[in-house]
Amino acid sequence: MDSLPDEILLHIFSYLNMKDLVFSAQYVCRRWLRVSRDDALWQDKLYNPSDESEPEILVRLQKMPSLRAFHLHRRPTDVILETLSSCCKNLVELDISCLEISSYPTINYSTLYKLVVHCPNIEMLSIPDTLVTFDEFSNVIARWKKLTELEIVGAAKKPLSLRPIGDGCPSLKHIGLYSGYYRNEDLEYVLRKKRDTIVSVVLPWSVEEGKSTIPVLKVCCEKIEALKICDYREVMVQESLDTLVSLVHLKKLWMYGLENLSVQKLMPVFEGGSLSNLVMLDLSYYESLDDRLAQTICIKCPLLQQLSFHCSCLLTGEGLRFISSLKKLVFLDLYWCSGITDDGIVFVVECQTLRDLNIAGCVQLTEYSMQLLVTLHQLRSLILSGCSVKGLPFRSFPTYLPFLRKLDLKYCEEVDIEALNELELQMPNLSVERMV
Repeated sequence: MDSLPDEILLHIFSYLNMKDLVFSAQYVCRRWLRVSRDDALWQDKLYNPSDESEPEILVRLQKMPSLRAFHLHRRPTDVILETLSSCCKNLVELDISCLEISSYPTINYSTLYKLVVHCPNIEMLSIPDTLVTFDEFSNVIARWKKLTELEIVGAAKKPLSLRPIGDGCPSLKHIGLYSGYYRNEDLEYVLRKKRDTIVSVVLPWSVEEGKSTIPVLKVCCEKIEALKICDYREVMVQESLDTLVSLVHLKKLWMYGLENLSVQKLMPVFEGGSLSNLVMLDLSYYESLDDRLAQTICIKCPLLQQLSFHCSCLLTGEGLRFISSLKKLVFLDLYWCSGITDDGIVFVVECQTLRDLNIAGCVQLTEYSMQLLVTLHQLRSLILSGCSVKGLPFRSFPTYLPFLRKLDLKYCEEVDIEALNELELQMPNLSVERMV
């Protein structure tokens, strides 16, 4: 072993998990200690402590000088963050977005300042919104020159101090505001300042003042490529929808919580074809979504690669009539679209590019649909939870679905157990989820 060059030892260590690197390899000898801390081994390592106590977290951090990603989903403390800043100076991704109960940050100003000074390479940051309710804290965050993604999470009881973010963070491309307590004019200030770099935004539909946030996007409408909107409220609806139409370069759109938005109001957003550049659309939990809207989307958004109609109970097979026009579609989520029958699956299987299909909860599907699924030869993932899978030809999977890696059969009825057992033997790389 001593004769092996470091390059070979490094390759062997690449097969070790983070625990083995920290608590095994580092204790063998000085050389192993040095190699086990090589930056190349830590490129994809994420430390996300779950059950560890604070002393255990501190010990681990001291043994991870090359750590690049740290997620702490509990209340962050000064001692943890100070240890992080002193020991893990290669940090690129930091998530300390545990919701704060207090209206005041529980992290000292000096602790946050040390993080900025000693971990200058942070690119992705997720923080509780209480850290952004004071100008002095926002000014410190604004000093991260390489920060490209910033997410602010929580339910602060005072407006966020956003303007320093606009004046700093020169590399900012994504801002996610999972908090509705800020002033629209402050958000507009940030977007105007970042109009040359910002490409992705997450917003609640409205702020605490009762104003919609969507019209503010007009100041950077030529740059936005990804937009996620949460918690629909009936305020400034027409102006907000008109703004969506102006986002002609939009490629990814999530719209959640649209229960009270009528299809008649949303339809013009897609009918005009201004969102024809979309490659990803998620309208999950939009219970009013009907066949006409689904057809319009399939016709007017021909570049879609990912489409989610998750829990759209009014959707029937007729709404999928034109889905084959999506020549690049690889991901389709029809979870609990309980109105879909076999005629809908007839249209779906015409999408020969599909790799991920979720039809869990489509309870009206019959044996005929199950037999059609094996014609989707490119499938990697097939979710059938809650369906009757009578007639699903398991024995044909190795031949017709050679790329399948995930099969979800939880809560399924009429499973051919004998055929399924044979399938697992024939396709050892296939992960099957089923009820015991």
